[in-house]
Amino acid sequence: MSIHDGIEKREFFRVPYESEIEIKIFRQNQLDKLPPGSSKNISACGLLLETDVSFPVGKILVLKLDLPTLSNLIEFDKSVIQSQNHLLGRTVRIEEYIADKKFGLGICFLKRYELTDDKNSDIISILNCLESHIE
Repeated sequence: MSIHDGIEKREFFRVPYESEIEIKIFRQNQLDKLPPGSSKNISACGLLLETDVSFPVGKILVLKLDLPTLSNLIEFDKSVIQSQNHLLGRTVRIEEYIADKKFGLGICFLKRYELTDDKNSDIISILNCLESHIE
């Protein structure tokens, strides 16, 4: 569990979940595929993702997950944005694993109410890209 100043900050319990995760980022009005990452654990509102690439805190990522299988493991928060077997997430924490040359990314899944926030207008563009590029 993540503890900061002796106080648990997470809202939801995390369960172990190790799986390859496809990662895309939104650049110049398109979704670009990146090398896959590996999930370590997941909760109703986020996951721990290990990657070879670091992203700044606040970066929006598009994560392809096996949502039908995951629904047997965990019940996602009803406000989490889902589209075409993808979830949208924002990096909230980054940890560098120097020995492995990898990064542990704390990802918080985006919620529907964030669609109304003017500074998150890219979210609508990302969803439009997902809808028009069904794999």
